[in-house]
Amino acid sequence: MGVRSASGHAKPSLVLAGLVFGLASVGYAVSAATTRTEPLVWATLLLLVYLALFVYAFAQGTFDLLSPPTVVLGLIAVQFPLQAFFTVLVDHYQANLLPLDRWAHLLDVALASSVVASAAFLIGYFLPLAGRRTAQAGGSGSSRWAGDRVGVVVCVLTALGLMSYLRFMQDVGGISFFIHNLQARVVLATGRHDLLAGVSLIPLASVIWLAYLATRGERLRGRALLWFVVHGALTSLVLFSLGGRSNLIEYWVTLIVIFHYGVRRLGIRFAAVFLVGAVAFLAVAGWYRASTAASSNAPLFEPGHVLSPRSVANEFFNYDISPLDVYVLALDRVPTDIPFRMGRTITDAVYAPIPRSALPSKPPVLTAWYKLRLLDRSDPGGVRASALGEGYVNFGFIGVVALLLAYGVLARVFARFSTRRDPFALVVYALGAQYLIQLTIGAFDESTVNFSERLLPLVVVARFLNWSHARSATVEAAQAGGAAHGKAYA
Repeated sequence: MGVRSASGHAKPSLVLAGLVFGLASVGYAVSAATTRTEPLVWATLLLLVYLALFVYAFAQGTFDLLSPPTVVLGLIAVQFPLQAFFTVLVDHYQANLLPLDRWAHLLDVALASSVVASAAFLIGYFLPLAGRRTAQAGGSGSSRWAGDRVGVVVCVLTALGLMSYLRFMQDVGGISFFIHNLQARVVLATGRHDLLAGVSLIPLASVIWLAYLATRGERLRGRALLWFVVHGALTSLVLFSLGGRSNLIEYWVTLIVIFHYGVRRLGIRFAAVFLVGAVAFLAVAGWYRASTAASSNAPLFEPGHVLSPRSVANEFFNYDISPLDVYVLALDRVPTDIPFRMGRTITDAVYAPIPRSALPSKPPVLTAWYKLRLLDRSDPGGVRASALGEGYVNFGFIGVVALLLAYGVLARVFARFSTRRDPFALVVYALGAQYLIQLTIGAFDESTVNFSERLLPLVVVARFLNWSHARSATVEAAQAGGAAHGKAYA
């Protein structure tokens, strides 16, 4: 009973003793660790910091499973401390990227920079100015969509998307050929980005439909829900057949965001179940895709082996090469061997939508640049180095802080849409949450182009739906007014 002062606060001497004990424990752990195991100490401390933040938010009643801080900090925790555990304890530095002592030292640097980056993101998110704007812009939205037009919009977007999908498959040799050659999907899709952008209208239609259903004030059930499930299954099959595992996960995540803020809040149990299912799907889909490679070294697709704990963990943490390892290579070679990019990874978003046939000098996307400059590989596809890696290759550690600070402000802008009860705001936040996920994983150029390709059609569709709703409301008001006027003279 003597641990608190009369005011109810912990005594300063006990707080100081706890702090000294914690620092002593950290010092002992660091001194007892070898160079190659020292990253485990910092990874453990970093995980405890993230856990403490989440526990504090939960205790204060402010924890939200799909809020920007939870999503971004959770992703950083996976990309850095959890990946460090896998690299040291499971993989045992087997990738042989660098001399082991050098690699371990740079892991320490990467983990330390993730702490600073997380702090910068939270500062940007909780800036007072951003908070006031959010408070002013939040609240219950008044936008409504005309129900009779939503079905038309969904059908039109789906039809356009299916036309683009069928044309794409026709150009690459047919659906069967493409599915049996998924490992070559990047080469086959070269020069056909416009068709893939058209295919993205199908999941957009699905998201718009669910947002409308979620904001009608009725329970999701009956024939409307049945038809939506059919549309969702069709969308999933289309995305799965294109071979991009992340595209299908992104689609599911946007639907989950819509449900979370429009119907019912989801909890930790749901997140755990979804994570297990998503990881298993990534493992199976990734292994099957690799088995379609036109090479004698292509792995055999054996479900029992694919779903073994080691294989699943390797697919989740270390597919091709992890973002943490790419970031470590950037720390090693930039700027000593490779000069800073000085913001070009941001401005490249302007060139990304332009076909390379029209602009042969167009710079490669950041993910391809990483593979070429850091891994000395020119094979199709790309790798990521997280948002921290992107900030570092531009301006060093100053870039890491500046980029995550900017992402925090952007996240606050998106978060204000989650407090409004209209379908347009709900879809904007769902797309914005997915955009933040992609930005945190790394690659501003590709993420921004993908977000723009979804936002622009949404704005056009929303204006049409709002206009038609306002027009019908005006007609109804005029009819009601005419009826009242007729009664007055009756």
